[in-house]
Amino acid sequence: MTQIVNKFDEIDFRGLIASLDQTVDGIRHTVNSPDLEASIHSLRQTMPKLDEAVVKIGDLAGTMNENIKSLSTDLEQTSGDTRVALKQAADALKQTEETMKRAEAAVTNIETISDQDSTVNYQLVKGLKEVSAASRSLRALTSYLERNPRALIFGKPESKEN
Repeated sequence: MTQIVNKFDEIDFRGLIASLDQTVDGIRHTVNSPDLEASIHSLRQTMPKLDEAVVKIGDLAGTMNENIKSLSTDLEQTSGDTRVALKQAADALKQTEETMKRAEAAVTNIETISDQDSTVNYQLVKGLKEVSAASRSLRALTSYLERNPRALIFGKPESKEN
């Protein structure tokens, strides 16, 4: 017991009480501070605005979610349309390529035909000469019949030499 009492004697109760008094005064000063009162007042004014902002953010998040879904749907549709358009373009390009090959072959054929030394050109010139000769003969016959229309019925008169 004596030891316990001696231990109590060693404790500086006055210093401890003085320290507690200072702490209580600091707390009292802080609690009664105009800055703390202004902060609490400001917090009271800010809280409704903060609540309103949270509600608006929630609404915006919902709207954004709907817009993103709509955009995603539009992108999927556009992607499908683009695939179809690209396939059509590829088909058109293939057809154009085939047409160009045919046109190239036709130009080659035309070049072959129009070559002065080609068989086709030779036969064409020969045929035109024959048509020209036939045309001259037909003109001569027409001219003779205009002068001697009776020759159609009676034929060509015998020549005076016979």
